[in-house]
Amino acid sequence: MLDKILSALLYILPAYVANATPVLSTRILKETTPIDGYRYAWDGRRLLGDGKTWEGL
Repeated sequence: MLDKILSALLYILPAYVANATPVLSTRILKETTPIDGYRYAWDGRRLLGDGKTWEGL
């Protein structure tokens, strides 16, 4: 029974790691580079917004 549990954990572990990596990387790498290069539109808003970064691609 224990071997089946360990086998299942080893099977699903890559998916856990892959899904947790973006969350952990944003907490570790605080500095982000926006795609619009900090350019602003005529109304004072960022061209692509704060959420569009090169790290997020």
